[in-house]
Formats: sequence, C-alpha cells, structure tokens
Amino acid sequence: MTTEESIILGVFSGVLAATFIFLAKQFWFKTLLPWYQGFRYQGADNSGSWFAEYEDGDELNTKSTFSVVLKQSAHKITGSMQFTFVSDERKFNIDYNLNGEYWEGYLNVTLRSKDRRIYSHSSLFLS
Repeated sequence: MTTEESIILGVFSGVLAATFIFLAKQFWFKTLLPWYQGFRYQGADNSGSWFAEYEDGDELNTKSTFSVVLKQSAHKITGSMQFTFVSDERKFNIDYNLNGEYWEGYLNVTLRSKDRRIYSHSSLFLS
C-alpha cells in the first residue's frame, strides 16, 4: 500500500467513525434517553391546553387572557402561550415559545416572544 492510499484510507475511516459516533449520540439523546425518562417518570403530567382569564374592576376595565398549550416528555416541557391584554386605553397580543422543566412538584417555565421584532421575555414558577 502506498503512502497516498494509506492517507486516503485513514481520512475515509476517520470520517466514517466520526459519522457513526455522531449518529449514535443523536440516537441516544433523541430516542433512547427520552423513552427511558418517560418510562421511569412518576410525576404529574401537565400536557394539554390551559386557559386563564383575569378581569380587574378598576376604572380602566382591564382584562388579561392567558392561553397555554403544553407538551410534556418526562420532566421537560415545551409548548406555546398566547397572552392578550385589553383595556380602555390599549390592546395587545403576544405569542410566546415556552420551554420548562417540572421538578419536585414545581413547574419552572421560560417564555420568549415568537415575533423577533418584539422583545418580550418572561419566567414563571408555578406549583
């Protein structure tokens, strides 16, 4: 075997090994680990649609509406939230991406606005 053939074979086998390791890692973290965590998870399941409404009886007649859709995989939670605020003076609506974790009976959620032109960030700690 010549030097050039050895180099080409070494590079090819290195790329092939790196590809195999990458695919094995992806399979582990995207398939096996979530399946195992879901199998072992014994906490509450918060998946589904949630809705809350708050009306303030002050002189501005404010009304806030929260609509949340949650998808839970073991202790990890993803989803979206829509917040609507209406008063006599203003009205706005913000859509959020939701990421969080359910741990020890508490739900810790981070919200970021979907629209990149509007910066809105929020954190929720729920029991």
